[in-house]
Amino acid sequence: MRCPALSLILLLLAGVVRADVMPLKQLPQKPAWAAEFAAFDDIPLPIDTLASQRPFRQQTFLVEGWRPEVHTNGGDNSSSGTRVAQTDWVLADESGEIDVTGLLGPAPGRKIVLAARFSEGVELKIHGIRWVAAGSPDRVTRIRVGDFVRFPSWSGKSSSTFPEFSGDLGAIESFVFLNGFIVQGVRAGEVTVRILEQFWDRREAELRSEVIIAVESR
Repeated sequence: MRCPALSLILLLLAGVVRADVMPLKQLPQKPAWAAEFAAFDDIPLPIDTLASQRPFRQQTFLVEGWRPEVHTNGGDNSSSGTRVAQTDWVLADESGEIDVTGLLGPAPGRKIVLAARFSEGVELKIHGIRWVAAGSPDRVTRIRVGDFVRFPSWSGKSSSTFPEFSGDLGAIESFVFLNGFIVQGVRAGEVTVRILEQFWDRREAELRSEVIIAVESR
């Protein structure tokens, strides 16, 4: 697998990166918060696979989903139908639901990426560590100053993707991982993110999507 830093150098030599935009990997310094989000360099797991993954996952993993308004079993916070503490809630995706404990959840319906680990005991439950908003790949993503949002990226045998930023770059701080990148809103402003895919055997990267990040004041 080609080193991401080497890929960026090749892109620069090929003239792919223009002078009027700044790809995330060229930002001058790593944000102070970057180390706190190391767990978000992973690929989120579908909820219906968590039971089978439990014996093999002793460390932190990611799950992407939302807190439903109404749960399939009719409960207020728990998928088992029991009213519990505010730090106990349900995360859902297209494949199912799972109980989360240990931290306050998002507003119902808001899509998030959750870093978690399995709780001890027989019951299948996950202990939440931190969550951030899940960025939309095909429409405007709105966050407030101080909030974090994660977007996916990938690197494979034949290609990898990377973000290219333009607009009000002072409105955000950003950090890239192999499997995604995280953006924090710093001040009100709007930034355009072009997601580009670079194939190893092609000189120019290809545009895969374009995202608008709108940072709003609190």
